[in-house]
Amino acid sequence: MTHGTRHHGFLPVLLFAGLLGVCEAQYTYTSEFTSNDILELDGYGRALAMVTSKGFNYTNDITRGKIEWKGFLGPQAIALACGIGTALVCLQPKTDYSNDLFLFTYPSTSQTIPLAYKVNVFLDSLGSETPLFFWSYDAVWYGGSYWAACLDGGLISLTPPQNAIALFYPGRNKVSYTFDTYLPTEFSVFPDSTARAMAVAAGNNRIWLACEQALWSFNPIDTTWTPINDSLLGVDEYYDLAVRALNDTTTILYTVFFKEKSSQKTDTCFYTYNTHTARWHRFINLTGTTPQDRISFQAMTLGEKEYVYIIDGKENEILLYRDTLPDTGLAMDIPYAERVQTGGEKVTFSDRIIAVQAEFGIDNITLADVAYAVDGSDTLFQVATDKGLLFSNNEHAAEEQNTPFSYEYRNVPLAADLEKTYAIPGIINNYHPETVFAYNLKKPDEVTIDIFDYNMDHVVRIVDKASREAGKDRTSGRSTVPKYDRWNGTVDNGNGRPVPPGVYFYRIKTENGRRSFGKVIVAKN
Repeated sequence: MTHGTRHHGFLPVLLFAGLLGVCEAQYTYTSEFTSNDILELDGYGRALAMVTSKGFNYTNDITRGKIEWKGFLGPQAIALACGIGTALVCLQPKTDYSNDLFLFTYPSTSQTIPLAYKVNVFLDSLGSETPLFFWSYDAVWYGGSYWAACLDGGLISLTPPQNAIALFYPGRNKVSYTFDTYLPTEFSVFPDSTARAMAVAAGNNRIWLACEQALWSFNPIDTTWTPINDSLLGVDEYYDLAVRALNDTTTILYTVFFKEKSSQKTDTCFYTYNTHTARWHRFINLTGTTPQDRISFQAMTLGEKEYVYIIDGKENEILLYRDTLPDTGLAMDIPYAERVQTGGEKVTFSDRIIAVQAEFGIDNITLADVAYAVDGSDTLFQVATDKGLLFSNNEHAAEEQNTPFSYEYRNVPLAADLEKTYAIPGIINNYHPETVFAYNLKKPDEVTIDIFDYNMDHVVRIVDKASREAGKDRTSGRSTVPKYDRWNGTVDNGNGRPVPPGVYFYRIKTENGRRSFGKVIVAKN
């Protein structure tokens, strides 16, 4: 299968100030979701690894009805790669400008592998001591080894279970280093912008490296490097990279890069490169003038055949593009791009995401990453969000996209019999136009929900003696029916007059005599 790399941020040198305070790694083992705020995904077959805002999670079979999660609570990561029964996490840098690799082996063993030089400082061209950092910034699993792109310049290979490490520097054929032999004194410029690695991908028996200002192909068998001619692009900084093997001799590179347009503005470009014809063509004009081109690239993964899934950060959407010229290499300003169509109508991923929001009573899911994996005849599509994991099995771009997303999340159980209830979110404004009332019943009952103003004058009845199941009998684990148990801040809970801004109270009561009160803030007219 082919792994696509994801966006990790702008040039990391600019981020040192915010990361130097990260302490030595401390971990707490967990068999639960570390957090619903998922930042990055990577999959291999049916396995899936993910980085969250509070740690790391791994499962060996994403397709099962009840997924068993393993992981660790601990320091934040900046990159991730998923292998066979293992996962590699590149951690945030420590105070000495370097970072560690965290290797997880399913189901629960792990070890931290420091990336450390023999020396801590070197003399720059002016004779001043300069801190020597070693920072792995992206990683991929290929050929039984992990390959990590490093900002100091170079490529690391780590091979489980012995975890032997070798270092390779772009352009230095048949030369491998260790931490003791890879010294900055060997290089005239350190780090070199043509070797400062930003993203790594793998395919067709090659490791593909996008450095800050150069593209390379690395042969892991004979350890030779081949530069990729990009002189026509005028690249200022590469941003992301993914590869697709068409056959034994042809690979398509998907590259995202910045191009300086003026002192105040940069242009984000998305091109593909055919290794057989050595030709480039523009895949998506990210800053174009037509609606389908005005997107803000956040993350990508390669689907089957010629399809590419991209997260548009500006619109918070998943876009499905099709590269119609993978073989010709003909230059185009704006190539053909399409959404999956059913019956002549566009079917967007937004519809499927909204369905999850409605079923589970959550608002404003923000997308972070996408991953597409292949396991035999099955295809697995996963989406990282700030509210949990969305995924679907047997996802094919050429078929109708009406299968609901499965939803996996860290469930904070509600006490039964209305002992604890919530309004989610607790504020109604232009960004959150509605709130959903979350509650749980020990056994089936009839529920009534009312809204009162600050003086406890009645405003509107949301539901009136509506039958609700016990939370334990529902998939969500809650008795809430989000389609009905919600308020939009109007006097009739419909299209009526909005209530004045202020503090409001809700009351949930059952025919069995249980009741609960809570608060909602309305901040819009």
